[in-house]
Amino acid sequence: MAQRNFSCNKKARRIAVSKKAARVSPYAPPAPKLWPEYFKAATVSTEKVVPKMAEHNDCGFNLPAWKDTKLSDDIERISIDVEKHRHKLGEIEVYFKGCMKRSYPDAKVWTVGSYPAGVDIRDSDLDFTLTIPCLNESKFSKLMAIRAQFQRTEEFVNPWVVKGWNPVLKMKHKESDIWLDVTINNDAPKRNTMLLARYSQVDERFAKLCRAIKKWAAETGVENSRNGRLNSCSICLLVIFYLQKVGVLPNLQNVFPELNGNIEVDSDDYQQENILDDLKKAGWVVGKNKSSLGALFCGFLKFYSKFDFSSKWISIKRGRALDKFDENGNKNEGLPDDVRFIVLEDPFMDTPFNCGRTVSQADILERIQLEFRLAVKRIKATHQISEEKSVMRTQIDTDGIESDKKTIEIERDICYGTWDLDLPRREDREWPGRFYDPVVEIEREPWPKVIPKVRCFYDVADSLF
Repeated sequence: MAQRNFSCNKKARRIAVSKKAARVSPYAPPAPKLWPEYFKAATVSTEKVVPKMAEHNDCGFNLPAWKDTKLSDDIERISIDVEKHRHKLGEIEVYFKGCMKRSYPDAKVWTVGSYPAGVDIRDSDLDFTLTIPCLNESKFSKLMAIRAQFQRTEEFVNPWVVKGWNPVLKMKHKESDIWLDVTINNDAPKRNTMLLARYSQVDERFAKLCRAIKKWAAETGVENSRNGRLNSCSICLLVIFYLQKVGVLPNLQNVFPELNGNIEVDSDDYQQENILDDLKKAGWVVGKNKSSLGALFCGFLKFYSKFDFSSKWISIKRGRALDKFDENGNKNEGLPDDVRFIVLEDPFMDTPFNCGRTVSQADILERIQLEFRLAVKRIKATHQISEEKSVMRTQIDTDGIESDKKTIEIERDICYGTWDLDLPRREDREWPGRFYDPVVEIEREPWPKVIPKVRCFYDVADSLF
């Protein structure tokens, strides 16, 4: 009983002490005086904060400096990501040329297309055109003979020849799943590849911009010639014309007359020595337009979203857009066939030829220009040029998933008795992959279907010969 009273008294004394005021040292400094003006409300500006704009863009489209830098960096990364794929293409190119030389010593091989021109993307294939003097046969028979040679190797699979006015041998590299297209005596792609490579020499922004736009076009469906949309060559011509309009690229065929007509390309070394010096001598100021890649990308989309394809056609050889019809509604001279929709003149052929002939319906043309407009809106809203995750975002997600996997393994190794039973175990929680890999569905209506052309009996008969 005495012990109980002692504990109660001790508790009472502790409560009494806690209620006493704290002692103040006589040596403590005085507290600072707070004057009323210190408590006055700070004046807050209600004006809208205007971001700093990029000052170097001269292409008809300006961006805030931070967004300009981000978009330009994203475009740069697209070209950096392509390098690994380009290394594979280079190895297959060397192997294919070696096989051709062993089988046909007099064969001459040109690599053509986006890879040698420097405008390839991650899913680009390899294109070749050959001359084989020792085979005095038709193009189709020559390709069948080459097909028989490669059927004996294990490096390539599924070789087959597509019939047509210009037959094509198609086969796939087994290890890399890269397709090869081989033609015979096909001069047009050699000239076009050379021209694209020369424009890439003039300004590196051309190749980087081409890659970014081709990637965007592939994601959105704008590039799909089999379904009545643009092909890769047409997109490159559109980029060249836009860059000519804003002063990034010159008109090379105007500066160098030798680049006109049915010129012969002796080898697939498409680079021109001292091209920048020759341009300076001709009066062209190299690099006078300092616009960034991000501004040029947005400017390209805006330019063609408003371009009047119904009344204008594009010629990079002339460096301008021309009227399709005169005042009386007649076709102007030099206009290629298939003039109803997108018309892009072939820069070399003497007979006018439309590289944009794959766009064959008005509703498809309207959808293409709609995609241009939607892309501009999307960039303003999300600050991204691609619907895919950026390289950095992909790396962050990958690292996060790996970290979560390690955490789960550690928790499984912990003895169950040492775990706090009030906390749910990791297996009972929502899998974090749903955070790292969200399913983002963009509401986009399906593309218009291509209406098959009605072919008469004579058209069918002609195609058989």
